[in-house]
Amino acid sequence: MGTEIMRSSWKPNSIKESVVFCARATVCTMAVTFFLPAVTQAGEYNIYPRLSLKESYSDNINLDSSSEESAFVTEIIPGVSVKGVGGRFKVDLDYQLQQVFRSAGDEDNSTYHQLQADATTELTENFFFLDADATVGQTSIVSTGTQSADNISGSRNRQTFWTAGFSPYLTPHMNGYMDGEIRYKYDVVRSDGGVASDSEVHQQIIDLRSGHRLSQVTWSLDYSNVEEKRDSNRSNDTQYRSTNGEVRLRINSDFSTFIQAGNYRSDFRGDTGPNSDNNDGSYTTVGASWEPNAKVRIEGGVGKNNSFVTVDLTPSVMTSWLTTLRDSDVGTNTGKTWRTAFTHRAKNLDLGAVYFEDTTTYQQSLLEQDGLPTGTPQFTPTARDEVFTRKRGELSFTGATAKSTFNLGTYTEKRSYQVTGQNEDVFGWDASWNWRLTSKTNSVLRFSWQKTDSDNLLPTVQRAKTESTFTSASLRLNRRMTEDVNGNLELLRAEQDSDGLAGNYVENRITAGITIEFN
Repeated sequence: MGTEIMRSSWKPNSIKESVVFCARATVCTMAVTFFLPAVTQAGEYNIYPRLSLKESYSDNINLDSSSEESAFVTEIIPGVSVKGVGGRFKVDLDYQLQQVFRSAGDEDNSTYHQLQADATTELTENFFFLDADATVGQTSIVSTGTQSADNISGSRNRQTFWTAGFSPYLTPHMNGYMDGEIRYKYDVVRSDGGVASDSEVHQQIIDLRSGHRLSQVTWSLDYSNVEEKRDSNRSNDTQYRSTNGEVRLRINSDFSTFIQAGNYRSDFRGDTGPNSDNNDGSYTTVGASWEPNAKVRIEGGVGKNNSFVTVDLTPSVMTSWLTTLRDSDVGTNTGKTWRTAFTHRAKNLDLGAVYFEDTTTYQQSLLEQDGLPTGTPQFTPTARDEVFTRKRGELSFTGATAKSTFNLGTYTEKRSYQVTGQNEDVFGWDASWNWRLTSKTNSVLRFSWQKTDSDNLLPTVQRAKTESTFTSASLRLNRRMTEDVNGNLELLRAEQDSDGLAGNYVENRITAGITIEFN
């Protein structure tokens, strides 16, 4: 976690990079210091080192149709996975160092760090806890720029990002009369693309609720304050603050009434609706809930500046569906908004659907992203210091037979940036088929497709929108040679069709690799 993560190799005589390296190492060292007492407790910790070697041939290493150039690419990827529970400590860490050597192309040989780490320690039994997390990975910079699903080719539209954070929290219990959580979370977000500002994120969260001793009259109180502080552009700092409370009276086993009240305060450039001051203000809502059995709950309320209805269905232990429609005049997402979450799990079938609307930033999207490669493209919003609202929907399907596993997912996201007024519309899908050929051999067939439409804000551009479509298809064969050695062979074709500055390209690639696990 204290490793330098800049995309190019570190230059020890560079003062700027030395300062960055030391700052990151200091943060990670502090995190290790917090957890050291817990690590020394007896427990079971599994450490799995590994080494991957890959050789690829690309017929378009620069992803440029005007100057296609072929190249051989060698990858040396040592890695380690650490999982364990000891006493009151739990850790889950996976890190790898990807070293890429290209025989040709515009980009030099590169080193990439990739990390996903989470740890929790219980400092005081059932009361005081400390979480820590860190992520290092690579992602795209401009959503309509030249896209690449990995670091092999010489795409200039990729950057390394780095996040790290810690979160102490208390879980107070008052003899069954009150339960809750009081949390502070601190995160740092860094990226080396030079577009979006490095940031610090401070969060204070209070969640208090009545305990099990109070059943007829219950209450809850929630407070949240999230501040993003930019290192180089303080005028684009953001803050979201909300306070919400509820008192509920249970009439009988099926019916209850409630009153809710709250207040929203936000501070960021832009406006999320027809009102000024980012739709600050208070609300009150009076409503009722009907729950005739464990499978159905219908709840709704009306009031000043806020009305809603919620339907919660659980027809079986395998299926659940929760939907809320809200009409609000305060907060960061005003007007009629809704969110839904559906899941169905069977023996050989999983279905899922999610839709939500929220307000966020590019830095927050990096905090949500995985650091390790997933095998499918991860294209984040365009890097900029700007708040945007988003409407995102996802559908997923997983099916299995005796020898095969099928995955299909589709997603759509509409973004509206609050300062420039720019809109981005994203729609995509990915599918994979994993077929077990023998007890030691399997094949993976994968398709990915994504289309991005973005407003053109440059006065010299005549088109109203820039449209970019990215497609990739791959076939991979995996073979377990021995208990600790795996080999693979992959064919990949990637293509981008864009009417913007990114242009078009087609790349064909073949890769042979071997992974050695030191168990």
